[in-house]
Amino acid sequence: MTTTRLRRAVAALTSAAIVVIAVVEWVLVVLRPERGPLGVVQIMAPHLAILGLVLVPLALLGRTRAGAIAIIALGLVSAIRFGGDWISLPASIPAPDRLRLEVVAWNLEVGSRPGTDSAAMIRAHPADIVALQELRPDAAEAIEADPEITARYRYRQLVPRADVGGMGVLSRVAISEPTFGLDPILQTATIDLGDGRRLALVNAHPFHAEIELLGSTRVPIGLDPSRRNDDLAAIRRRIDELVHHGTPVVMLGDLNTAASEPAFDRFVAGLRDVHQEVGLGTGWTWRPIRFEFLGIGLIRIDHVIVSPDVLPLGIGEACPPAGDHCLVHAEIALPD
Repeated sequence: MTTTRLRRAVAALTSAAIVVIAVVEWVLVVLRPERGPLGVVQIMAPHLAILGLVLVPLALLGRTRAGAIAIIALGLVSAIRFGGDWISLPASIPAPDRLRLEVVAWNLEVGSRPGTDSAAMIRAHPADIVALQELRPDAAEAIEADPEITARYRYRQLVPRADVGGMGVLSRVAISEPTFGLDPILQTATIDLGDGRRLALVNAHPFHAEIELLGSTRVPIGLDPSRRNDDLAAIRRRIDELVHHGTPVVMLGDLNTAASEPAFDRFVAGLRDVHQEVGLGTGWTWRPIRFEFLGIGLIRIDHVIVSPDVLPLGIGEACPPAGDHCLVHAEIALPD
């Protein structure tokens, strides 16, 4: 009898927790909050859904109708919000004459490691094009001093800075028309692929949302994304200009925007989110420094976004032992 009562109590508690999580997720879907406490909850929505799904087996112990309804509601909202982000169909097979490129995006994080360690990470993940954010002078010097990196990436546009505004592009193929600006932090270049084919590269790093913390703790309780959203809008306008001129575009960068936020939905509307189309798993790329020992990301804010005429083929993450950002590597196929 005691075991039965304990089982029912556990089932009742977990069912109640699932009800709360399902209600919160549906509120986030309907209201789409971006600011304040609910803005923080919006970022954590995938984690809430995972927590609720983990509790499902315990809730099933009660075998109650209310528990079943709660589980169905949570499963439905989780599938709607995150199903396509966590589970993707196999990539389409490109035509034989479509040029394939491997690309990398990585935020080095100012002050997280010596420049030589950053160069070693770049060397360990070769690609055709590498876009770097938060590039400091010591990392730029280490890159230029590394014979393997300079041999592979003959074309380099490095704009190091002591603050978070440093940016860099490494390319195996020719670069032309480079630009760089700080409002927003944005680097662009034209990649000359030969045979008259060109690719527009956008290396982006909008300013992060302002986060309100609880007293002296590191617990976030509020969010103001005004400046970040303005930066995202400016970056998207630049992408739209390039697409309008008929140039294939690949955007690599740290958007400081979780895939669960409404701002991200606006940014990618009409474009292709490579992880959403061909990625498997959460694709999380960022973690607070105090959690770097986990060896994984906890939020997806580093992205590879391409124009509609570019075909996503694959994407993955590699998380270094130091720093808050994982390196993102992807494969794409360009138009004929």
